[in-house]
Amino acid sequence: MSALLNFGAKLLTRIIDFLLRKRSISGALLKYGSVIVVPALASGWALGVMYLDPQHHLRLDLKTTDGVPGWSVLVVLAFGLILMLSGFVIGVRDWRGEKRAENKRKSIVVELRGLHSSPATPASTAQIGLPKGGRDWHVVDFRPPSEGQLVDPELALEKISAIKRSVEAACGGRAKEDVTVALGGLAGVPCLFLAGMLFDDETNVVVYDWDRNQKVWRLTDDLDDGKRMLPFPAATFPVGTKEVVLAISASYSVDANAIVRTFDQTLPVVHLRSEEMLADRFWSIEKQQAFVLAFRDAVQHLMGRGIERIQLVLAAPASLCIRMGMAYDRRLMPDLLVHQYERTAMVPYPWGFRMPTHGSRSATIERAVAK
Repeated sequence: MSALLNFGAKLLTRIIDFLLRKRSISGALLKYGSVIVVPALASGWALGVMYLDPQHHLRLDLKTTDGVPGWSVLVVLAFGLILMLSGFVIGVRDWRGEKRAENKRKSIVVELRGLHSSPATPASTAQIGLPKGGRDWHVVDFRPPSEGQLVDPELALEKISAIKRSVEAACGGRAKEDVTVALGGLAGVPCLFLAGMLFDDETNVVVYDWDRNQKVWRLTDDLDDGKRMLPFPAATFPVGTKEVVLAISASYSVDANAIVRTFDQTLPVVHLRSEEMLADRFWSIEKQQAFVLAFRDAVQHLMGRGIERIQLVLAAPASLCIRMGMAYDRRLMPDLLVHQYERTAMVPYPWGFRMPTHGSRSATIERAVAK
């Protein structure tokens, strides 16, 4: 039923966009010019053709009809032809201008691959709403060599930190407004969050995700289901508390036992929860933006309570992790560590990235100490 509603909503949106589309001046001139020319030819002129046998000749008669003065037909015809010619000239000019603009524009698709379950379908040709123009594909692959091995955080950090420089080199000196960066992929939460932070100041960023049901890369463009984050929980911190664990359960419930096994028991834990924790329910941009806003509000609330360092434990879709990273203000917000979850490890959150903030220009790795 929801799939049918989504299809109907998309179809209605496309019909409305078609009806309200911007009409070109060249098309209007060609249209109205032809409306004038065709009746003028039909009403003001008569054409006669007579063919005789091969020993005779072909006679072609072209004359104005008696009902309309010849000079008036010529005036109307000339006016219509001028309109059509003007439309043609303007159309050619617009076409050449659009081609020049396409040559200036460039789309750069960045795909993070940090999981063995990453899809074989590349994001390079995905239909993700990119403008016409050149398209480059940058794969950031830091998957472990075998299924049983864990991600190497040093390799992941090295490759992710180099993304921005690679993209800047691929831009070839183009202005920011002429470059669109499409960012997505499947990787650990710290990697996705950091990638979002690196591109938070880009003018045009498109975030895409992998749809496990349809087996395609796609945008978050479905209908909003209205599900949101529950209100920020009331929490009492001991006097002088400067550090907390912020757990966010969006698509799955954060492993509370893993938090106990990893972090210092003296650290307070603040838990943000979605009112409905189901995977593959975050295909609405409005819903994702609402969750990002709830995250920012929680961070600002903690700042108001004097918190200077946040240990972030996050269970969310890849696209939402990226958007949260893009929303984190490195200049104003507290120091942030985003942790990697490994369910079978002795320490369930074995390492995390300390994000670049006002105290650090580059991300660093912090490893947990086994208790």
